[in-house]
Amino acid sequence: MRNAEAVQHLEQDLRSIFAGDLQTLVVYGAGQEGPVPTLAIVSEVTSTELRHCAERASLWHSRGLATPLILRADEFERSLDAFPLEFGAILASYELVSGADALAGLSVDQADLRRACEVQARSHLLHLREGFMETEGRNDYLASLIA
Repeated sequence: MRNAEAVQHLEQDLRSIFAGDLQTLVVYGAGQEGPVPTLAIVSEVTSTELRHCAERASLWHSRGLATPLILRADEFERSLDAFPLEFGAILASYELVSGADALAGLSVDQADLRRACEVQARSHLLHLREGFMETEGRNDYLASLIA
């Protein structure tokens, strides 16, 4: 596991913040560069707990961790259709750090994945057309748009 010591410290911090409400902690994004992404699944998230997390965020960043994604236990599975690209990537590359494996057996529906890809592609096309018009036909502006 990438940056295992920092992830262990994160787990300790999250246990002190969420106590028995911390159900699952995973790391994901194996092979990717940059801060280590994590996902914590908890029973409940209160504003006080989020404030305590916010107080530790810069420490976690200094240890090479991304700000953890914190979801209530029911949110991840219910959101697979809304975030199929993002959550599909997590499902494809996660490693259990502690707790029950709340992600085991979950998958992204292919129709949701197709729809998300189509939305992304159409959005890029619309913005590309808009950007092209804003270049006023100037090659130097067009080169910037393409870059």
